[in-house]
Amino acid sequence: MKEGTLILVWVYSNLDEVELFLNGKSLGRDRPGKQAQEMQAEWFVPWQAGSIKAVGYRDGKKVLEKVVTTANSPDGLKHTIDTYSAENGFRTAKVITTETVDDKDTFYPYGSHKIYYHFSDGLKLKALENGSPYEHTNRDKSNYRHLFMGKNRAFVEVKYPDAHEFVTIGAIVGDEALRLSNKVAIDVQTIAITNPTNLSSQHVEVLYSINSADKGKMNPYLCLFRSTKGIRCMPK
Repeated sequence: MKEGTLILVWVYSNLDEVELFLNGKSLGRDRPGKQAQEMQAEWFVPWQAGSIKAVGYRDGKKVLEKVVTTANSPDGLKHTIDTYSAENGFRTAKVITTETVDDKDTFYPYGSHKIYYHFSDGLKLKALENGSPYEHTNRDKSNYRHLFMGKNRAFVEVKYPDAHEFVTIGAIVGDEALRLSNKVAIDVQTIAITNPTNLSSQHVEVLYSINSADKGKMNPYLCLFRSTKGIRCMPK
């Protein structure tokens, strides 16, 4: 993006005021509205690489802040797990959030990669959600879902909390438009949902091919490569 291009930035908040900073310089304060369609504070910001920071105030006092940093091209996935008290007889509910990150673990907000899930037998998928109004993939019967604005969530019921349950999540990750980089990564992670004792036994071998579904022509994935003529490994 060309430096100086005006970008509309919204910050949703239930605080009195929000102040926005671009690379340490204040762009002023705004008051979020009270109506459903007007709860954001907003600024037109001239784009430049770096960071923007939103600081929220109540009764004139700073109560929280949030920083967003410019990301490089995506080359991996980051997963976080939250546990919630379940209803309707479920003992435990887990929410697995997946997002694209760059080589510095910075969130990349434009990822739309297809994310695949494999759950162990003691886990029951309730829904795969990404918040997209255009997503038509079946949310509880499909084993994949695209990221929307870099994020996706899996809602899971844990049927046997004392068992060794896990999920394997995989995707091909990179700058899909090849504007920032032509690096391609295959990210596959097996994550413990309950007891992690036997996690090391869940070995996954990753194979890939270029424009071929013939397993005999597949290669083991060992490192990042570039999407150019031929395949050449490169340091991450």
